[in-house]
Amino acid sequence: MDHSNATLMEISMGKILSKSLHSDVIKKEEIDNEDTHEIQGREEKQLKLAYFKSISDIVRNYEEVIVFGPTDAKNELLNKMKEMYRFDEININIQTTDKMTAAQKESFVLNYFAK
Repeated sequence: MDHSNATLMEISMGKILSKSLHSDVIKKEEIDNEDTHEIQGREEKQLKLAYFKSISDIVRNYEEVIVFGPTDAKNELLNKMKEMYRFDEININIQTTDKMTAAQKESFVLNYFAK
């Protein structure tokens, strides 16, 4: 996962079911006007929170979750979920990985849960 895309994978009968979520977070452009920059920063924060909420709404239905990817987004998501009591009973692990293809992600998830 990163700040703009997350692939949610579920293992069902030995096969991977995937769903992609996308964030509407827009990268900041260089802006000279401080007011516009502040407004854009607030909007970006709100969009990021909505993105994390979308992921969290799905994660709460599982007992064990692995969140992986090359960016800090997974750590931010974990911190947000730790703030909410409903995630206390879910075993959530994070792992930093390189950027992966879809096949590599599937293999990673299958290997992780094969333990």
